[in-house]
Amino acid sequence: MGQESQRLLSNLGLAQFFNDVENKCFAKADALPLSDREGRDRAYFIVHLSRKFRRALEQYIENGQFAESQMNELLEDAKGKKSFLGGLLG
Repeated sequence: MGQESQRLLSNLGLAQFFNDVENKCFAKADALPLSDREGRDRAYFIVHLSRKFRRALEQYIENGQFAESQMNELLEDAKGKKSFLGGLLG
C-alpha cells in the first residue's frame, strides 16, 4: 500500500487536475464583477471543496480507509444546512 500511495500522491496528472480546478475557479472569480457575489462565492466554494477533497484523498491513501467524518464534512455545505450532493441534485 505504501508504494501505491506514494505513486498516486505524486501522480502529475492528479496534481495538475487539482491545480487546474483551483486556477480556473480563481480566474472565473476574478473575471466576475464585484457585484456578482453569488458567482464569486460559488467559485471559491469549489476551490474550498477541491482542497477538502484533496486532503481527504491523501488521508485515504495514507490510512487505507475513508473515515465517515471526512465524508460528512465533504458533503455538508459551509452553513451546514444541507448536503453538498443534496444542493447539487435538488
